[in-house]
Amino acid sequence: MDPAGYGTRLRAFQRGVSTGVSGRAAGARGVMGQTDEMIDHWQMFSEFCRYETAVGGPSPHAKMVGEMIRGLPVQEQVWRIGCYGGVYNTGGALALWTNLDRTDVITMGEEELRAWLEDHWKGLPFRRERRAVRTPVKLAKYLRSYAMVSRDWPDRDWWVGAATVPHYEAGWKDVQKVYGVGRYIAIRMLEMFSWLGSGTVAYDMRSDDAWSPRRTLALLWPSHSRVLNEDTTRAGNAAAESIARTTLDRLAAEFDVKLTIYELQVMLCEYRQSIVSKRQYPGRSIDSEVRYLIEAEAYWGASIADPGWAVRKALFPDVSLGEVHGWDKPREELGAVAADYGYTWSDLIYDFPASHDLSKPVRRAEVLA
Repeated sequence: MDPAGYGTRLRAFQRGVSTGVSGRAAGARGVMGQTDEMIDHWQMFSEFCRYETAVGGPSPHAKMVGEMIRGLPVQEQVWRIGCYGGVYNTGGALALWTNLDRTDVITMGEEELRAWLEDHWKGLPFRRERRAVRTPVKLAKYLRSYAMVSRDWPDRDWWVGAATVPHYEAGWKDVQKVYGVGRYIAIRMLEMFSWLGSGTVAYDMRSDDAWSPRRTLALLWPSHSRVLNEDTTRAGNAAAESIARTTLDRLAAEFDVKLTIYELQVMLCEYRQSIVSKRQYPGRSIDSEVRYLIEAEAYWGASIADPGWAVRKALFPDVSLGEVHGWDKPREELGAVAADYGYTWSDLIYDFPASHDLSKPVRRAEVLA
């Protein structure tokens, strides 16, 4: 039995990881100081996508939630996705849905809910992406708004119908009626609803406001940089969507990387944070969840986080789990690996505890075999 799929991933790496950027000898030159034209962004981006997918990405914390709500009544699934959407991590989501159900939130009223949140604020970790609701007042407004607005979503045509453009657009409109839900979290909610069978399968990347994915596409397609970076007219947005579709086709045909349009836009954002911001690396989101679970556990007790620890063990490769191998937060030094040393980190390829010099990472024995 291989619940995390580690053996499958490892065998794929053994077949495919012998050349390319991450296959360079130790001491490979980095990309800092090079122009974009000198960097093989297609090679590095395809590796980033492959390695992130191999450890449960993109959005591994959303997949954790999806697994934890499997088999529940659909209304409860919708509520728990809303709890996750408030804090955007599993530790905070577990704390919310364990202590508050939809009826509680509606019945107690906004002021009482705000007071409860203030009393327990230290036990509610947030990702920075949810700064729009990161106060007790705003989170109370969000939770009550979500609880009331989402009650009939599973009965809507966009939920029970097939995956079509009109159904996605209808879901898009309804989700953004919730206080504190903008483009970023709406895309992720609709994706999670589609896992439950709704008709909200993404068909585009919402290019009119997709500045980060578009900037990364410009690295891959420099001849289209003007339209991608500057043209937000209807024609420019349509061109950006066409380029995104072409990117999906090329990734599949030339690099055997198969993504959905939702996954592509997430990967584009994360790759840019890897190359430009020197922050992201395959597996960072898994690492950050350790911290959020620990924070929730410290306040509420072990039982609140136990489902999170269990689902991590079930979904993700053992080698990527910080709680097993000795790290309890993002490994910030790995964020600079791609930019400084010119290779893409993967816990399935490299041994982090043994790699004291990241310019010369130590490969796992099973990869070398």
